Amino acid sequence: MSKERPQAASAGRRRSPLEADGLEAAMAGDAGGDLAAFAADRNFVTALARGLAVIQAFTNQGRQMSISQISYRTGITRAAVRRYLHTLVAMGYARCHDGTRFSLTPKTVSLGNAYLSGTPLAGKGSLRWTG
Repeated sequence: MSKERPQAASAGRRRSPLEADGLEAAMAGDAGGDLAAFAADRNFVTALARGLAVIQAFTNQGRQMSISQISYRTGITRAAVRRYLHTLVAMGYARCHDGTRFSLTPKTVSLGNAYLSGTPLAGKGSLRWTG
């Protein structure tokens, strides 16, 4: 008797934001970690890719999400999502509401600011914080 895992049916399911970038397809499989496309790249850090996928799962429509919702959007198992969220909460990038719902904190903006501070636009004064 073969012990093959059944494949998840994808017919009729809504495409996640990560599918548009091809990330979800690369993360499908065991623990969201069958990143076969990157298997030959010894410098690729799978855990970082999954952590970024968890951050990217949050959208305007999903500002507060459960572990199950994030797992569905990313294709990463609930157990792994829980660990990534625990780390993000500990580092101040996410917040836990009522023990079940999570949201990103303003600290995540610093990730974008790191990019913007190195672009030519930042030096021209065209982007200004008015808050």
